Amino acid sequence: MLKKEEFNKYEPFKQIAVQKVGKTGYTALYELPGPDGIWRTWAHPIDKIIAIDMSKLKKPLGKNFPGFWKVYTGVKGGRESRGYYNWQDKDGQIRAKFMVCTPVRGTRYVVAATTYLDEFTVPVRKLEARASVLTSRVRNMSIVILVGTLILIGLIVSIYGHLLTRRIKSLTQLAERISVGELDAELKVKSTDEIGDLAEAIGRMQESIRLSIERLRRRR
Repeated sequence: MLKKEEFNKYEPFKQIAVQKVGKTGYTALYELPGPDGIWRTWAHPIDKIIAIDMSKLKKPLGKNFPGFWKVYTGVKGGRESRGYYNWQDKDGQIRAKFMVCTPVRGTRYVVAATTYLDEFTVPVRKLEARASVLTSRVRNMSIVILVGTLILIGLIVSIYGHLLTRRIKSLTQLAERISVGELDAELKVKSTDEIGDLAEAIGRMQESIRLSIERLRRRR
């Protein structure tokens, strides 16, 4: 029968107990404390952790140890434990991790699955960066469209205003010519809008004045 001290040395068992979780995470196997009260890990990617008193990690982890220890020992009573903590890499770098510890029913062993948080946060940051770039592009495009629309509206209003002013000016000049007796002045404004209605009214007035003058001449 395979002894627990051999778990990490026996490759077929280690391949089962220690598996990859995502890109940077892994699983491990540890044991609930016996009469001596010592927590020990029996299958782990880092060989130097095997069989040691896990409470001795307090020194290398320093102020980060309580977070790890709370999750690691939270399985007392057979309940699942999970939480965040900081872990020191081989290069001495401290990185945030998340761990779930689940007791194996009917045994004294616990399966732990842990992974670095940046494995999940880095893709999120990349997505945020892409979203920010896309948002910026959409915003810039919206500004360009808005400015272009305003310019187009300005041009349309300017052109329409110019045409309207020219037609009104033409009617004004016609009215002035009629007022000085030029009853044969030609009406050049032709449209179906309000300006056209006004032009027709002036034309009718022009014709009425001309006919009235002719009648007066006949009476003489």
